[in-house]
Amino acid sequence: MANIRELPYGDHPLNKLDLYYPEDHVATIAKPPLIVFVHGGAWRSGDKSEYVSFAEDLVNKTGAAVAIVNYRISPRKPEDAPALRHPAHTQDLLDALHKLLEEEEMTFDSTRMILVGHSCGAHMIASIFLQSSLFNPSTELLSSVKGVIVTEGIYDVDLLLRTNPDYISFIQGALGPATNYEHVSVSRFGAQVGGEHIHWLIVQSAGDELISQDQADAMWEGLRRAEQDVEMDNTSVTENHFELLRTQGFYSIVDKMVSKCME
Repeated sequence: MANIRELPYGDHPLNKLDLYYPEDHVATIAKPPLIVFVHGGAWRSGDKSEYVSFAEDLVNKTGAAVAIVNYRISPRKPEDAPALRHPAHTQDLLDALHKLLEEEEMTFDSTRMILVGHSCGAHMIASIFLQSSLFNPSTELLSSVKGVIVTEGIYDVDLLLRTNPDYISFIQGALGPATNYEHVSVSRFGAQVGGEHIHWLIVQSAGDELISQDQADAMWEGLRRAEQDVEMDNTSVTENHFELLRTQGFYSIVDKMVSKCME
């Protein structure tokens, strides 16, 4: 089966995803697991077309199928387009994940999913798979997700703004104006019922110039409070915020997670 591009999962032009398969997956008896990657971009930029080689490299390294999801993004300036704010981006992601479960013709194993979120994509994944009143992942989806990798993520928004007050523009554009952002800081969320089995891996690069280690530390502490199965890796990658994704170190991290969750 050939790679699938522009698979729709909703009505908006950005509600599309791409699927990449290992070359020999048709000949194998077992269907490959599925990695779902959620790009970053401060909720206002980024597109799956920027991750074609990244997806192909992940397929080759892990032997898994890979899905790259697009979602609606917020305008950079209020005058650019009508406001689009949380939870719209994350609801798109949830719709895409449910779509992947429902596709009868897909030749991957939808019961073995690994989610990988970068930057705001990490926040979006955590918003669904930790306890939130805004999202309702199905029991089937919760059961299917075996592992989550969050890298260079935004987890504690108030902490982020204390460290980087100039980020207020994109935070307000994506999350709306607020006195504080405790209600959207995923490091403060509890466990999601039905998702207790999920293995979490927090990845942080010392070379990240946009998101600092204190975000990863906050998420680590939050997941520990929620009694989640969690590891931290802040040594395997050292590149900057975007370059780290396209390194052998990061591919190895994902490959190890796939292997661990398939045991």
